[in-house]
Amino acid sequence: MYISVKRGMYALILCMLVIATVVVGTTQPAHAAGPRISVESEIGYNGSYKMNKWTPLTITLKSDEDISGEVVVQVEIPYSGSSQTYVKKVDLPAGTAKQVTFGIIGNSFNKNNNSIRFYKGSAEAGKNIAFASGEAYLQTAPLGGAVIGQLASDPDSLNFINLLNNRNNPINVLALAPEQMPEDAAMLSSLDVLFLNNFASDTLEEGKKQAISTWVHQGGTLVLAGGPSYLKTVKGLESLSPVEYSGTMDISSLPEMEKLANKELKLDHTISISTAQLKSGADSVINAQGEPLIASWSLGKGKVFYAAYDLAAEPVHSWGGHADFWNSLLQSKVSGSVMDRNNGTQGMKNSLDNYLSYFPSLALPPFSLFFWLLVGYAVLVAPVLYYVLKRFDRREWAWFLIPLIAIITSVSIYVTGTSGKSSLQAHMLNVVELDGQGQGEQLTASALFVPRGGNYEFEIPGATHVTSKREDGYISGGGEEGISRQLIREQVGNTTVYLKDMTHRSMAKLWIEQQTGSFGSLDIEIALDTKGVPQGNVTNRLDRDLSDAALILGGNIFVLGELAKDQTVQIPANYTSSTNGSYSSILFPYPSGPEDEKNRERGMMNSLLEQNTGSMRNMLIAWSKDSFGGYTVNGKNPATDQLNMWVQPVTVQFTPSKANEIDVPYGYIPAQITSVSTMGWGRTTAQID
Repeated sequence: MYISVKRGMYALILCMLVIATVVVGTTQPAHAAGPRISVESEIGYNGSYKMNKWTPLTITLKSDEDISGEVVVQVEIPYSGSSQTYVKKVDLPAGTAKQVTFGIIGNSFNKNNNSIRFYKGSAEAGKNIAFASGEAYLQTAPLGGAVIGQLASDPDSLNFINLLNNRNNPINVLALAPEQMPEDAAMLSSLDVLFLNNFASDTLEEGKKQAISTWVHQGGTLVLAGGPSYLKTVKGLESLSPVEYSGTMDISSLPEMEKLANKELKLDHTISISTAQLKSGADSVINAQGEPLIASWSLGKGKVFYAAYDLAAEPVHSWGGHADFWNSLLQSKVSGSVMDRNNGTQGMKNSLDNYLSYFPSLALPPFSLFFWLLVGYAVLVAPVLYYVLKRFDRREWAWFLIPLIAIITSVSIYVTGTSGKSSLQAHMLNVVELDGQGQGEQLTASALFVPRGGNYEFEIPGATHVTSKREDGYISGGGEEGISRQLIREQVGNTTVYLKDMTHRSMAKLWIEQQTGSFGSLDIEIALDTKGVPQGNVTNRLDRDLSDAALILGGNIFVLGELAKDQTVQIPANYTSSTNGSYSSILFPYPSGPEDEKNRERGMMNSLLEQNTGSMRNMLIAWSKDSFGGYTVNGKNPATDQLNMWVQPVTVQFTPSKANEIDVPYGYIPAQITSVSTMGWGRTTAQID
């Protein structure tokens, strides 16, 4: 009996365990039906990029089922406290890895300030499919110091540069593969210098070569080298080279290289170099037996160096002075990156934000108008109404006439205060920096006023990079199910910005960065006489009239005034000195009354001068209000208030005062940083030449 009871208890326990196992098993979450998608991401070049610079983000997706949808990347913008959401469509065939590349602004990324998502169909209406494997966010930090890229047949060509990392300013050398090169110049903005050495440039697609050219014109520094193989290096990039290739020759010594690096260089055998003729406007920096060994010239805001020898060839490659030699040539670019890496603002974009709110078409009516409406109401409902009603013995009518007059007056004040605010209106500020050779770099800051709540879609033509901000009382990156309420889609030929649930009478702001475009130039011919006084003229070769033109030269401002298309004006004899740099208040004096119609011009000019301290000291600034570019909103062109600031650097010719002597007055040659003795950028000690 005892045995049978014991067996029954064992059976009961076993049965309970089986039931518990079944119950627990049925409560475990099963994998949701649908595709399993893996994600991998890489930002920059092999994970390297710079803070606050446009950089590529490559996302690799792979699904076990066929599926189409959109990849959504949401990232925080440095120093702004706001985020941007970028969207791209992708089709994922089963078992096939697909790559999608975005352009984002570099930041210190962690799981709290960015995310990667996939939506079946569309980001607005599709279902979010969680990734089965991989990290759905970026976890990486930007580089500090200078970044040097190289395309070379020998990946060790620039190993000697690493010797400079014993100094205070870190230098990062990135060996790039041809397939990593972008067709978008903005994606090269993390690079300070790009070396091409003994590299078959003609293997690059045309779009990639054009991106290199645009990057140079926007301020990049390019080095073309290769020695006997130089013709291979420059193939397809001939227009960027400061020389015309002519052949090769052997040399047995390089005394000028030794002198510049201050270190002995012994050649135990002859080395072969390329020979070339300087192009007009190019300079020979270092010669070797009468041939240019190093030559350079400026293109737009950038610079191109020609090196007649192969950087990887011995014994020069391993020479102890090789790093110092190139540091001397590139010191202003490399040392200047200390300021760049610790830049705490978004520069011109942040400055323009303040002036977008000065919406000319949305200005309130003068206070005097409201004052007289109120005075009229007080006079009407007090003595006038009282006298009229008393005259006709209808004083009891005051019970409905006074409220009626109050309603009519209130409606009148409302209509007056909101006049012109019933339709879409845009405010656009353009800054165009001309290079003097027909090209220009354009930054557009725009604000859009929407009279009614709802969804709005901007369509911006051309190759652009866009950041946006909305001022409607909502958090920019918020939304249902983590979907941002502002989506940016960069496509071939245009960019669209979708703003969801804009509120009544609210505003959205856009910053649009255009690649270099053709605008024409201002022909500026200026020379200093023996007394240091500028002489010359300026001719407007743009396709538009300009106003309020002024030259800033050597700490002085020369007001030129109107500058019509194809008009030539002489530099005036009278000028104004500005020891504190307040050029804007000289060109646009502050008004004596409350109305300040030139507030935007003054603010934009101050912003430009603050951002270009030292780098573009001598310049011409002019203005126009004509329309070019723009965008549509929900398929319509909004009425636009537009203000354009045109800027072009000025090169001054100096007249010798004595044989082989040139007097350069103070302020005509901007200072350049040649060495830095600090790792940070705050209070610092620097050598300035």
